[in-house]
Amino acid sequence: SLDVKMLYMHSDLQGFTPSKTTYLFFGKRGSGKTTIRLQMQDAYEEHNRAALAQAAAAKDAEAGGDANAKAKSSASPSSPPAPDAKPEQRPFFIVDLANPGHLTSCLNHFKYVIGASNDNWDAAFCQNWSATDMVDCILSYAATVLVRMLLSDADAIRKIKSDVSGKSVRQTLLLAFVYAQVEGTSLEAIRRKLTSSPSPVATSRTGRWVRRNPLSTMLLLSAAVAQTAMVTAPEHTSSARERVLAELYRVPVIRRNPKFCAGVAGAVAVTSLMYGEYSHAATCRSRARALCENVRIVPDRRELAKVLDQAFPMSEPVESIRTMYIGNSAHQKLELLSKLLDVLGFEDVCVFGDCFDEVVPLDPAVYPGAIKAFAKEVCRNDLLNVGRLHFFFPDTRIALDLNTDKVLKEARFDRHFVRDITWSRHQLQDLAERRFRAAQIMALKSESLHELAKKDAPLRSFKELFEKVRTEDLSSCLSKIHTPRELMIMMTEVIMRMEQHAGDEDFAIAGPDLEVAVQRAFEQAV
Repeated sequence: SLDVKMLYMHSDLQGFTPSKTTYLFFGKRGSGKTTIRLQMQDAYEEHNRAALAQAAAAKDAEAGGDANAKAKSSASPSSPPAPDAKPEQRPFFIVDLANPGHLTSCLNHFKYVIGASNDNWDAAFCQNWSATDMVDCILSYAATVLVRMLLSDADAIRKIKSDVSGKSVRQTLLLAFVYAQVEGTSLEAIRRKLTSSPSPVATSRTGRWVRRNPLSTMLLLSAAVAQTAMVTAPEHTSSARERVLAELYRVPVIRRNPKFCAGVAGAVAVTSLMYGEYSHAATCRSRARALCENVRIVPDRRELAKVLDQAFPMSEPVESIRTMYIGNSAHQKLELLSKLLDVLGFEDVCVFGDCFDEVVPLDPAVYPGAIKAFAKEVCRNDLLNVGRLHFFFPDTRIALDLNTDKVLKEARFDRHFVRDITWSRHQLQDLAERRFRAAQIMALKSESLHELAKKDAPLRSFKELFEKVRTEDLSSCLSKIHTPRELMIMMTEVIMRMEQHAGDEDFAIAGPDLEVAVQRAFEQAV
């Protein structure tokens, strides 16, 4: 096969299908981790395409009034399913952290929150980073995708609002306003769509004011009733009004300055109402800050106070809101996210993490301790037990200090699919042989049939390139190569030198040429 992915496929990953297993891969740069990730993501995307196609076919059959489909759906629960009936498939929600831009943004804000600088970032990160922060990065990506999906999909809005308990609406609002990295206009549009009637949390601003100001509401209602009575039945209310005024005028201060006292009473009433509103707004802002105090990877949003006021009663503690709708531990946060995605019609959430060495604050060349602390916090059993996690780390477990007794006890690698991607000299030489032959086959296929018929020479082998190189020199150079990326760069350098001497029939690759090619591979394989 000429599929480049097939050249890197491990034997125990052939025929990979989505599963609940957690996958951890460790290997140097260029060892083939990204190729394995692409293979796994292709399997998930293929499953999603099949699930969407199945759902579209079922929807078309229902809309077209398919008699067979209706008969199957109306069958009794005890009836066995048809032999050719396929189980219902649902798509997976994919969190792709392979793009370093998202993690770079999260870690830059994390640096700002902990008060670190470029000079002390390595030590500060190792001291403050936790697995919960890593899950917050996952939630930030998921919330951003969810907001964009809800803005463009009215059916998703309907599914969330169909939860009569209102938990799905409240959870979506909190995820969006706490974690999503989108503009404020998008968040406001989401809030209006989810809280507009019919909605489990649909309330008016006036109704919320009445609930939190019962005394003021009673006074205003009493004044309104009295004014209405005076207008509709003045003959019956005039005597009562005169008696009330007579009682008030018995107070000397009111009798001497009636207008001034009325103005003072009005000012006191207005001031008390304004103070109540200010106090309520300050309380809402305080609750919003308390809810976000443990989220260190995205900035706080002032609009969250408005959401808390609209969706949650003031009597509900912030800690209870966090526990019920966001979560405290890494496992709990991902579990709550999975339940919300179930309401939206997804099977589960799956996470892909790769290219961590390309994240600027995790660059091993600049911050050697940061990538180790990052890997240690990911490799915790509380997080790994969630399942459907696929992480690819840019070095071996030994280089990342993950072979200590403490880490092994916390990670429990024996419960998960863990592989160290290493290549022997013989494997790399066999890989080079197959790639070299495949290149010759592709070159021959690109030529015309007439030209191809004139060529009866067999394909050259990789070993024939080094006829003038001693066997021990060739073995020594190949033993210095550790990854397919280094091998490809070395082969490219060798082919370039051969092309430079295309007219020289006596030219052949010698030992010094091979040494130069290996050195170029080390310089460029980063």
